[in-house]
Amino acid sequence: MCGPRKVLLAAAGALLAAGLAGAQEFVPPADGFEPGWVKAEAARVFQRGELFNYIDGGAELFLEFGFDRLVVQTYVKAELELTLEVYRLDSPESALGLYLLKSGQETPVRGLGIRHTGDRFQLTILRGRLFIHINNADGLPDAVPAMTALARKALAGLQEGPRVSLLDSLPKKNIIPGTERIFRGPYGLQAFFTFGPGDILQQNRKVFGLAADYRSAEGDTYTRLLLRYPDVPAARAALDNLQANLDPYLKVEDSDAQGFVFRDFKNQFGSVELKTDWIEILVDLPARPLR
Repeated sequence: MCGPRKVLLAAAGALLAAGLAGAQEFVPPADGFEPGWVKAEAARVFQRGELFNYIDGGAELFLEFGFDRLVVQTYVKAELELTLEVYRLDSPESALGLYLLKSGQETPVRGLGIRHTGDRFQLTILRGRLFIHINNADGLPDAVPAMTALARKALAGLQEGPRVSLLDSLPKKNIIPGTERIFRGPYGLQAFFTFGPGDILQQNRKVFGLAADYRSAEGDTYTRLLLRYPDVPAARAALDNLQANLDPYLKVEDSDAQGFVFRDFKNQFGSVELKTDWIEILVDLPARPLR
């Protein structure tokens, strides 16, 4: 595996440098981004502690990724309605992580040259530290052209920012392209594996975890998780907490000071290994790994 420390340190530096200077204040587009479309009401703004008032379930994942602010604006044209939701996260890394977990297999629509995925019901867009939804709740075809027009207008003047390099820490050999993901705590971790209760990897909404699927020489698919901690003691503490609170359905088959091998309820294997200040975890292995 090649040099995850340098890349992750650079990402941490970028996160610290973002601060208020990198904040993107968003003002919803005015009426007329497309003929006939007007604002239905004044924009609504939700701060960090108010997100549960807007999202009925699922707010925890946004908060885990460093949610800062949400602006919501509804537009109407006769019986048609679009809702623009602009979530501001604390860093471009967080916005990318949320986007990847929410978008899954990307399906870009024609004529929108920014990173996004969507269909006639919703566009999901990534721009710097902003995560954006444009919702056409009824899926009415007549509103689809306006979704693209609204996206272009909403993003006008918003800088894309530098490329996020966080995922570069994942080993490239045998990786399955398009499976790369980022998680920042237990709610995101659930998308890959369940190890036990609470913040079992002690990410504290600060430590970014990386994930991707890989293909073995035999053609089997498994998942790699990679987490870098602030220092060696923090990584050691996370490993100790993981092993002490491991879900009972995971049976430890071998362990030493640097990690352990386990078997899950599907009779597949996993391994956890401490490597200085980071932890590497492999899950869904068809055969017991060598240590």
